[in-house]
This record gives sequence, structure tokens and C-alpha cells, in this order.
Amino acid sequence: MNLTRWQHALLSLLILIALIILLIVAVAKPAIAQYQGLKSELQTQQQHLQRFHAIASQKDTLIPFYKKQISGKIAQQHFLPVMAPSLAAARLQEQIKGLLQGTPGQLISTQPVPAQQEGLFTPVMIRIHMKSDIETLLHVLHRLEDGQPLAFIDNLQIQLIGGNRPANNRRNPANTNVLDTRFDLKVYMLNQKERS
Repeated sequence: MNLTRWQHALLSLLILIALIILLIVAVAKPAIAQYQGLKSELQTQQQHLQRFHAIASQKDTLIPFYKKQISGKIAQQHFLPVMAPSLAAARLQEQIKGLLQGTPGQLISTQPVPAQQEGLFTPVMIRIHMKSDIETLLHVLHRLEDGQPLAFIDNLQIQLIGGNRPANNRRNPANTNVLDTRFDLKVYMLNQKERS
């Protein structure tokens, strides 16, 4: 098919216009999608900001209320007595040793971990490494989380040492599976100025 010079020029122009439109669509579509995503994120952040402003407007009534709640004798049972953080960490270490006393568990190490003050509270944290059977581990974790003061367990890592026992040794209690356990124990002290 032979095209005249004008038809050839017109066809070339149409192809060029189609390519420009495709290029604009290819560039504009991601930009529009990004714009819509940013607009949605902005709306979400504005809603969060409105909530924070509503909470901040109540601070004059909420802060005295919370201070009164934590200054009561019952609430103070949930905190460590005020002392140096290193002394508090040593007391926690002694508590762990006491929980393992008389059990087949073995305390490998305890290490104090520096922690940042968190508002009204001063955290005391120790890193614990122990070996035990499952019953001892459950006993220790339950006593820690259920006792006074309130204790929080983080970064719990449990690894089985030794794997399954051979069938001929199942009755020998010396060959029970041992769990290598590591975790962080955090307890809080109420800042001295908040106690008064």
C-alpha cells in the first residue's frame, strides 16, 4: 500500500501523539497513585493528631488522677521500693536464685541491663540465662509474672538441648530433655517524687 506524502506525515504525527499520550499515562499513573497514598497518610496522621490534642487537653485532670492512683498503698505493692538501680538488680538476681533453689534448674548467668527512665517510673532490667526442664521453667515464669512487684518478661528464647531420648533410655530420668532459656526481666520503681 502506497501512502502519499501527506498521509505518511499524518500517520507519523498520529503515532507520535499516541506515544506521547502513553508516556504521559506511564509517568502520571504512579505519580497519581503516590499522591493518593500520601493524601490518605496525611488524613490518618491528622486523625491521630486530633486524638492527641484531645488527650493533651485533658492532662490537667488526668495527671493528678494517675498520680493519686499510683500513690496509694495497694498500687505501690506493684513497684520495687526506691533504691539504687544496681541494688534493685541485685535483689532481682537473688529472687531468681531463690526460685531455682531446690529445683533441677541451673542459673547460668544474670546480667543487669541499663534502662532509660520511663516517665513516672524507673525500670530495672536483668538478662537471665538458665537451664532447666519444662516444669521448672513454667514454675519460674509463673512465679515471676504472678508475684509482687509486677514483673514483665521480654525477649523469651527457649532452645531444646539434647533432642529426643532414645527408646531404650526413656525410663532413665537423668536423660530428660533440658531447655536452654534466655529472657529479660523488667520490674519498675516508682520515682521518689511521685511517691510523696
